[in-house]
Amino acid sequence: MSGETEQQVSGWTVSTLNQYMNDLIVQMDRRYQERFEAQTKALDAAFLAQQTAMQAALLAAEKAVQTALSAAEKAVTKAEIANEKRFDSVNEFRSTLSDQASRLMPRTESEARLGSIAEKVDSTVIVMTERLNSLELRLNDKANANATRIEKIESISKGVGASWGVFVGAGGLLLTIVAIAITIITLSK
Repeated sequence: MSGETEQQVSGWTVSTLNQYMNDLIVQMDRRYQERFEAQTKALDAAFLAQQTAMQAALLAAEKAVQTALSAAEKAVTKAEIANEKRFDSVNEFRSTLSDQASRLMPRTESEARLGSIAEKVDSTVIVMTERLNSLELRLNDKANANATRIEKIESISKGVGASWGVFVGAGGLLLTIVAIAITIITLSK
């Protein structure tokens, strides 16, 4: 039942419906255009705000870097001053050691004592060499028939090297004991 067959005509025709639809489309286009413009403005405003924020952040970062550089320069200056003071105290300590060294046992006395120690070490070396020789003879008796001359020489050199280590250690210990005794005697006077 359309409006034309009824007794009351609705007034809608194809041309009015076409006009209505065209008006509706124009209104929707206008709304979409307004929305687009509003979104564009909002996007531009957000971009401007972001750009302003970035500039402010960059300025703040630059200021922080400058402050840090200034603080680092001050710290380097303080460290240099502290190093100079430390070197002054090290030099003072060195001079104290030099004074102390000049008050210790005279060189001639220490050379005489060291000479006697050297004689003892030499005699100990001779005794140890004789022991090594007897040990070598025992080792030769027990050695395998297939042992080569090079292996014998290596074992002898290892033994002599170890003996020298013992001699040097004993000599160092003896020198330390003598130095302590002399220091005690010197300090007790």
